[in-house]
Amino acid sequence: MPLATSGPYTVQSIFNEVFASGSAGALRIGGNNYQEIALTSTVRVGTATSTDMVNSGARGAIFLVDITVGTTTGTIATLNIQGKIGTGYYNIGTFLPALLTASGAFLLYPGVTGTHLGTVVNAPLPRNYRVQVVPVTPTATVTYTVTVSYIL
Repeated sequence: MPLATSGPYTVQSIFNEVFASGSAGALRIGGNNYQEIALTSTVRVGTATSTDMVNSGARGAIFLVDITVGTTTGTIATLNIQGKIGTGYYNIGTFLPALLTASGAFLLYPGVTGTHLGTVVNAPLPRNYRVQVVPVTPTATVTYTVTVSYIL
């Protein structure tokens, strides 16, 4: 089932849609949720990958990409969440934000259903992972931040 609202998406709009649709399953929004910055705001050219991140017990997360300087024709083509095993990485979820130009929120959580521009992935967030942002073209210059809001 697609999300009813159109972008740009926020953490609150995705929560509202998930609860309204009844697809939240065991989604728990509580007082112990926390957030951190995966990629700080800076000018980037090409693909950017965060350092390895540690999930301290959350079942999923909302990934907020906030573009502050880009182009009107689209700057971000793909947001990848990659789990880590040993020294290797594997894709957990790939979000296709349809050429994101402003900001967007993307939900990765076990048991959720629905898709709209690739904003929802039904998967758990592993303990060790990283965030990767792929621009529309390898030479695209974009300024953005990626924030992770963990959902216990």
